Amino acid sequence: MPFEVDTEALDKAKVLDISKPPLRQIPHLEYPKVIYLWPKEPFKLVRVKNDRGEVVEEYKEATTHKAMKVENKEEMEKQLSKGWRKEPYLPKEVPDDDYPVYEELEPSHTRKKA
Repeated sequence: MPFEVDTEALDKAKVLDISKPPLRQIPHLEYPKVIYLWPKEPFKLVRVKNDRGEVVEEYKEATTHKAMKVENKEEMEKQLSKGWRKEPYLPKEVPDDDYPVYEELEPSHTRKKA
């Protein structure tokens, strides 16, 4: 179990040993807990618009999970049955659209001319 400084014992102490302060255990509480709702798609398309409403830029962005705090076991079981999960979602890396699908064996600028 983790420890914290016992402030009550610290106030009562007449001599303080800095290397060994009075400690007490932090009690472990089962609840509240955080649960997560995973996204359906790993990426979303973001469209940036100018003042006239015209799309000036589009890019892909990784989606993340939504989080919810549950106060007790009944509430957690109810949300888990709706699709929420105990583990957080780890977003995937967004693929680079500029990455060449086909690469030349030898770049054209290094090729010897015949």
